[in-house]
Amino acid sequence: MTGAEATATAPHNEAAPNAVEVRDVERIFGAGPTAVPALRGVSLDVPRGALIAVRGRSGSGKTTLLNIVGGLDRPTAGMVRVDGAEVSAMTETERRDLRRTKVAFIFQAFGLLPILSAAENVGVPLRIAGLPRHEREERVQLMLDITGLGDHAAQRPGELSGGQQQRVAIARALAGAPQVLITYVGDTTPPTASPWRNRGKYPRLVTPPRTIRSIHGPERGSFFGSKQITGFPVRRAGP
Repeated sequence: MTGAEATATAPHNEAAPNAVEVRDVERIFGAGPTAVPALRGVSLDVPRGALIAVRGRSGSGKTTLLNIVGGLDRPTAGMVRVDGAEVSAMTETERRDLRRTKVAFIFQAFGLLPILSAAENVGVPLRIAGLPRHEREERVQLMLDITGLGDHAAQRPGELSGGQQQRVAIARALAGAPQVLITYVGDTTPPTASPWRNRGKYPRLVTPPRTIRSIHGPERGSFFGSKQITGFPVRRAGP
């Protein structure tokens, strides 16, 4: 699929009962006696419309799991499906197209381009997807308004507070109306401008995505969502 053929809003597979399916996934880094099993036999389902939190201590494999679900990494064994498509069997090009059309990320470090304005950062994935300019500008403004940044569209990341930068990252992730949104957060506190709290503000252009959150920290504390997955002990080398 070329950039011109891709659309900013990819229709989901109605036949797929779950947004995400993970079956017996393993991920081993290295080989031989120094091999480190990050994931062992992980299975889970993410129903459509669900907000799932993957909770566990640092080093327990949460980020590895989300990277595999999002097509950023490959499992050593097992199967992963996103919107009915088997991600674990995709080529690099197919996984890139998946990330461009159906999966979006909110990274802990935000990943904003410092030379671009807030509006330009939000519009990056829409440019890549080949969305016409007028539609792109309409959607960018919508996302900035939803996240409370309508008056900061021309400011660059260095001119924004940390919370405002986080909201730009959220707006960028939501701009393409992804089927699955993967977020990486550092504690049990929901993001500053949590898009899930604004479901009533979504007009026809945007559908609230299925969301998987990674939460660092102990398997206790506050939680905002429909389901949480715990029991991710730290994996060490050896059997």
